[in-house]
Amino acid sequence: MKRLYGILSIAMICMAAWITSCGPVKDCDEVGQNFYQSLREGDINKAIQYLDHEALNQTPEDIWRQGLLQKSNNLGMILNIERNDFESETRDNVTRVTIKYKIHYSKATMFERLEFVERDSKYRITFYMTRIRNL
Repeated sequence: MKRLYGILSIAMICMAAWITSCGPVKDCDEVGQNFYQSLREGDINKAIQYLDHEALNQTPEDIWRQGLLQKSNNLGMILNIERNDFESETRDNVTRVTIKYKIHYSKATMFERLEFVERDSKYRITFYMTRIRNL
């Protein structure tokens, strides 16, 4: 019985690795990494390009710019980006992916969540949430 659980555990780990190495999660993580790289470089205009019109309808572009700039000023440089978890869901032929990141800034560590939607065969960010790590 223990051997069966061991085999099932290995199979689940392999399946999770396979899922994260291809498809929507990989595509979204690439968009997320590009978004954070733009912020790391201080190019907020480029970071804004990764946002979906849904995000810009909810929060105007100038507010996004102010918030991202303020966050950069308060937290410092992005030192490291770690993907922690993900979820993917398809409804009515629309795929949405959520990826949780742990971001190490020079002045703090934050847990951040990006949500993505697929439109016209491209993934864009529809939602961004951040919270400081509880110490």
